Amino acid sequence: MEPPLPQLNGYCVLLILGFGFSALMLIINALQRRYGNKVQTAEEFNSASRSVPTGLISSGVVSAWCWSATLLTSTSKTYSYGLLGSYSYATGACLQILVFSVLASSMRIRWPYAHSFVEIAGARWGKIGHYVFLSFALSCNLIVSAMLIVGISDTLHSLTNVPVMAAVWLTPLSVSIYIMIGGLKASLIADYLHTIVLYGVIIGFCFYTYTSAPEVGSLDRLYDMLVDQASRHPVEGNADGSYLTFRSLGGITFFFINLCGNFGTVYLDQAYVNRAVASQPRSITKSFVIGSMCWYPIPFALATCLGLAGAALKNSDAISSLSSAEVTAGLPASAAASALMGNSGANAVLIMLFLASTAASSAELVAVSTLVTYDVFNRVKPNATDKQTLFVSHASVAGFGICQAVLGIIFYYIGIGMGWLYELMGIILCPAVAPLICCIMWSKANKVACIGATLISLPLGIIAWIVTAYKLNNGVVDKTTTGQDFPMLAGNTVSFGLSIIISVVGSLISPDNHDFEKTKDTGRKAVKESEAHVAPPEQEVVVETLQADEKSFKDVEEATPELSDLDSHNTSQGNLSSADIEYLTRSIKLAAFSSLLWVTVMIFTVTFALYGTGYILPRAGFKAWVSIGLAWLMVGAIYIIFTPILESLTSLKRMTRGITLDVFTLGNCRQNK
Repeated sequence: MEPPLPQLNGYCVLLILGFGFSALMLIINALQRRYGNKVQTAEEFNSASRSVPTGLISSGVVSAWCWSATLLTSTSKTYSYGLLGSYSYATGACLQILVFSVLASSMRIRWPYAHSFVEIAGARWGKIGHYVFLSFALSCNLIVSAMLIVGISDTLHSLTNVPVMAAVWLTPLSVSIYIMIGGLKASLIADYLHTIVLYGVIIGFCFYTYTSAPEVGSLDRLYDMLVDQASRHPVEGNADGSYLTFRSLGGITFFFINLCGNFGTVYLDQAYVNRAVASQPRSITKSFVIGSMCWYPIPFALATCLGLAGAALKNSDAISSLSSAEVTAGLPASAAASALMGNSGANAVLIMLFLASTAASSAELVAVSTLVTYDVFNRVKPNATDKQTLFVSHASVAGFGICQAVLGIIFYYIGIGMGWLYELMGIILCPAVAPLICCIMWSKANKVACIGATLISLPLGIIAWIVTAYKLNNGVVDKTTTGQDFPMLAGNTVSFGLSIIISVVGSLISPDNHDFEKTKDTGRKAVKESEAHVAPPEQEVVVETLQADEKSFKDVEEATPELSDLDSHNTSQGNLSSADIEYLTRSIKLAAFSSLLWVTVMIFTVTFALYGTGYILPRAGFKAWVSIGLAWLMVGAIYIIFTPILESLTSLKRMTRGITLDVFTLGNCRQNK
């Protein structure tokens, strides 16, 4: 691709948008500290005091799961395989969040004070369990971060010709600044703001493409173009070479790769555990279930729009034929946007991808901070003060920000793209998924069987991947042959399936009898240490200033909480009431039912029924398909945008009154003095 935008546009996104957003987040964080009575402790930094409501956690789930791969890989697969590309990405990656809601609620009941799943594994299975799961957790963060940095740097370079090295270093730098100051709460607020922009851009793409774009302009014309494209350039492996069918060999292969691999990147990514820990007890299940439903239409609607439009314009003057490497790198999205909207479309893709990448990157930074703080530093120095612990949290954010850039450089120079990493992740991470679920939820889980499952399945999965590539390509094993769908499918299936079999069968043969009550206080000491730091210094300054004017002091006293009851700092951040436990127990059943319903309807009934029949959507069916995606997208946008605002009205009012009093009342106090 020839870059459609000048280099200046890329630097504007990196510098003005990136660092401008960092400045905005620093201002928001300062306002929260002054008017929200927030004390920056290690617990607040890494878990947001376990008090975040449903809407903000849901938007955090959406944002954390919106990688550059969510937008780019889904579009590339639709560009290559047709309708099944967008459906297989969205459906195959939504199930994991739904099922994770069961795990998150169970973890909160059995391990209410825990900070990470590594901490849980260490408490139940000792040092070897701790070391094994810490290795998998950090591997997950490394792979996800590499995908994020590689995806955005490739896109920036292809659209604006900004040097890859500039994008690789500047992207994590802007994110690290506000995460070092605000921690998890800053990450969640950034997620919310990013998600608003993301929804706006996707809705704009969809409506413009289907109504006004000169190259497409209507669903009828797009349908006719896809039919014509299939007759001239049929898709290999698709029924009648059509883009409008579910009978796609490449699409269904990717569906299973996606389904397996994403279990690893959800269950072993501390970013999602952080959101479960930060959530209010009665918000955990709702947050993940609703978040998954609001996330679904993002890849579904965007990939259907840009992927099918790109496929319809393929091999034309609007879009030249892209190489397989460019498709793997996710460039069909930017190519289609440029063809449909010119420079405006390219700029919109640039902004959308940059915000998605930085939001997910911020989640990874806090995830690594939590792991380093509680699973490395606190084990080496268990009697560390809260100040020392907080310093380590800050330092780990800065250190991993540099690590993200180094990862981007490494994969750039060895020529590994985002799509290759996306399909690889299941081979590396899935061996630990079933053992982790057993550790958290199953008292009979056998330590030797579960840890052995991870250590056996990983090398065998890699062997299956390499051997399949070797056999299918006449002995050639390189980054091209190993990146093919069938070798990746073989590796993912062996890594995931073998781990499940060994963990479950071994535990049934020789069951343990773990008492969760004995390990219920895991992490409690760290929570209590942070809770001891209650009085924020800002509050003392306000009191001293207001003593000059008794009337003004009463006004502020009415506008802010009691000084002896600062938010959640005088209440336990881990302990659950019996009502909370009862509520979570019921919600686990609801989440399990929702997951089962999703598997039954979306995976088995819709996918296999449409694939087996080789059904090709008629014109009316295609219009209905697109309309469902758009309606779902609009409902998700409305919920994610407005719910956090409604839940935070009290805090927003308090902040507004506090600012007003600072500007007017305190100014008068100083004049009187």
